[in-house]
Amino acid sequence: MKFVKPEVFSNNFTCPNCGVLSKQDWWSVKWSGSRDSGHRREYENLRVGKCHNCNENTLWVQDKMHYPENGNAPFPNPEMPESVRKLYLEATSIHSKSSRGAAALLRLSIQVLCKELGESGKNINKDIGELVKKGLPEIVQQSLTLCVLLEMMLFILDKLIQTTRKLLDSFLT
Repeated sequence: MKFVKPEVFSNNFTCPNCGVLSKQDWWSVKWSGSRDSGHRREYENLRVGKCHNCNENTLWVQDKMHYPENGNAPFPNPEMPESVRKLYLEATSIHSKSSRGAAALLRLSIQVLCKELGESGKNINKDIGELVKKGLPEIVQQSLTLCVLLEMMLFILDKLIQTTRKLLDSFLT
């Protein structure tokens, strides 16, 4: 299944509502509420795309999609275990609000997946290593490891930002 990331005014992309690569119709609204379906849509702030497959909408403010919340993430693989799928969908729903929270949920989904695949689920790095020994492709291992590293980097970055804010506050008071 090919995933095409949704972009404002794109003629087609993978619909975040139905998961189908489909044609999109667009209309836009000025902040004042007047509607414009014409050629000057790039000057309108509120934008709505409508999927030809499911007739559901995407809502955009400028170039950022605000509805549905899972808009820029691929749909889960149909073979994904339900316990992992729920965590993945929760992560996609919060990624624009909390990248660190989404990364933590993705890490947890990897741990749950490792457990579903017969590993302990207690040490994610050891579990991934064991899956590699059992034939997990190297590219999958690298992707899983990258996800774990991303969560750690986001945690460290968040701590740096908190520390910087505290320092700035202490200088300003």
